[in-house]
Amino acid sequence: MGTQIEIDRFAMEMQAVDEITTLISTIVSFTTIQNQISNTISINLPKAHEVIVNRSKARITDSRGNVIWKGNLEKKITTENSLSFKFGKDWLTKQGAQPYTIEWETSVLVSSPTGNYFWPTCLSGNISSVKYLGLRVFSDNEFREKIETNFEVSTRLMDQSSGLSGVVWELSNYRTKKAWQYTKPIENPFVKISF
Repeated sequence: MGTQIEIDRFAMEMQAVDEITTLISTIVSFTTIQNQISNTISINLPKAHEVIVNRSKARITDSRGNVIWKGNLEKKITTENSLSFKFGKDWLTKQGAQPYTIEWETSVLVSSPTGNYFWPTCLSGNISSVKYLGLRVFSDNEFREKIETNFEVSTRLMDQSSGLSGVVWELSNYRTKKAWQYTKPIENPFVKISF
């Protein structure tokens, strides 16, 4: 199982490609030491007619910024409808100065998603806390009307390339079902998207 890890950053972006397809991109980064390496983190995806993983890749750097390992990971969706990243000791030798920084990046197309999708609990694993969480959604108004949340939008954006308007939710110091938005504590923070 490994010891718990502290996630530095969990950023997700959802973009409505067309009426039935949504692109979900994520970046998860964290710092770890050798004895925390045998761990798995997962991103649960919406239930959908079809799920296509475009990208799942990782990069590991040591404390001096030297790249120890980088490459593509298995693009396999589990039976629980999630994409997982198992970081094992076989990746690393004792080379490089600890702690290591690991960045995991994914890009997934979901076609005809159904049901309810919850953020930030879509990230799972042996995680003690998350320092920064961000969710950006670029879509039309009809899609945004399907979104419920118990905290405020942080920023409104415009994607120049697609012409879609966007909203951003940001949280910090998420642990044991509590997070902060600026100086305000939020119990059980959630963004719920009903497909």
